[in-house]
Amino acid sequence: MRIATIDPTGPLPKYMQLRSILIQVIEDGGLAAGAPLPSERELCRTYRLSRMTVRQTLELLVAEGRLRRRPGKGTFVASAPERALERTAERTPAHPVCLADGLRAGGLRLGFADLGERTVDAGARLAHALATEPGTAVHLLTRLVLADGEPVAVERSCVLAALAPGLATRGRAESPLPRLLAGAFGLVFDPAEQTIGAVPAGAADARRLRIPPGSPALLLRERGTRQGVRGAVITMLVRADRFCVRPARRPGEPVALVPGVEPLPPEIEAEGLVDGAAVTWGW
Repeated sequence: MRIATIDPTGPLPKYMQLRSILIQVIEDGGLAAGAPLPSERELCRTYRLSRMTVRQTLELLVAEGRLRRRPGKGTFVASAPERALERTAERTPAHPVCLADGLRAGGLRLGFADLGERTVDAGARLAHALATEPGTAVHLLTRLVLADGEPVAVERSCVLAALAPGLATRGRAESPLPRLLAGAFGLVFDPAEQTIGAVPAGAADARRLRIPPGSPALLLRERGTRQGVRGAVITMLVRADRFCVRPARRPGEPVALVPGVEPLPPEIEAEGLVDGAAVTWGW
């Protein structure tokens, strides 16, 4: 295998530089289909990288179908049929990972309004959220989500810039982010890890959503990963006074935002069991 140099001051993160090196080695015939890859320890020593960086590169190449894991044996260069099968799987994702799809499923006209975008070097907290190294370039996008023209959520997205070059300057007004990443950059994530929490709306977001500051809101978070490599984190702050969340009831069904909050029976309100806006979960 040829020895190349990792540039610690280069514009690409180290794991993406190593990805390019390994792809070039494979395409030049340095590693034939079915050939075993050097061990993680050997790659760390050769390229002077941390174990986490090397592992992130290998997971990404596995996700792209260029490498194959064989339990108990190691990592091997994938054959052409295996790469073709992986590309077919990427064109048919397991199920929608975009929470905004639930709005359309509820019969509402979905829209977006861009509130801002920029590309930054990740600090420690942002790097941790994306499981990458501090200093990695990350796209930050903020949009207002509209349902029948009414603001219902503020969407904030963090995407590794190396996976989606130019995303911050690309038109996104009417496209859910996971769909845009799949269509424009070939990025299809595994079924998303989703969490839901209740928070008070801050002053700025409350103004955007046309609700009083401190109003109850739902915070929905998705982490987009592919074969263990995290590439995006998407959060949505959703109005809880007009919409509730219907969790997925079976595999393949997206979490849905549905209009209307069912009022509580007066007997429950009389007991003082709930203070504030009610949320119906639709079990």
